[in-house]
Amino acid sequence: MIKQIGVEIMIALASKGYVLFAPRTDQGLKYDYPELRDDPSYSNLSKYDMLFVWAMACASSPFADIEGSIERKEACIQYAYPREQRDQKSKTFRTTLPEGVKRGITQMEKYSLAARVSDYVLMKQIRDNISSILSVDISGATGEEKESYLAQAKTAQAILADQRKRIEGLDIGISEESDTKIHEARDVRELYMQQK
Repeated sequence: MIKQIGVEIMIALASKGYVLFAPRTDQGLKYDYPELRDDPSYSNLSKYDMLFVWAMACASSPFADIEGSIERKEACIQYAYPREQRDQKSKTFRTTLPEGVKRGITQMEKYSLAARVSDYVLMKQIRDNISSILSVDISGATGEEKESYLAQAKTAQAILADQRKRIEGLDIGISEESDTKIHEARDVRELYMQQK
């Protein structure tokens, strides 16, 4: 019997704290998510520029709800850049954003958290389904059935290996909040808002 993941389940899973491209390490987003490293939109951006782009434009950013472009830029600068760079970035970004940063923001805005969480959940379901297929006892099968099973198993193993990599978040940018450093962004946002 084939079970279908319902919309309610997808919504419940999406509300469990999945985040998109949230920082995982101090090494930078391009290290944490190879997809970002490989995207030419981010090729000339430093790890601090990438944090700024993420904070300004990602659906998971805690800064997304800050009204006014100047306030939002300032909060994101406070979060993304080391203390010694903040004043200069504030002066520069107040009037114009560098082309590379603009390009990065435009690209980051295109990513869909909902679509990627959906992909993530469906990949987990595919993995579970393949595992149940492989767990069938074939000890009483005919030679032809065993041969067919082995062919299916070989294909299934390749799919499982690919799905494992993607489920681990390396390909789709999805992580559970607890596996990221998003709390740091929230703390900076809170401090910034208290100062205003």
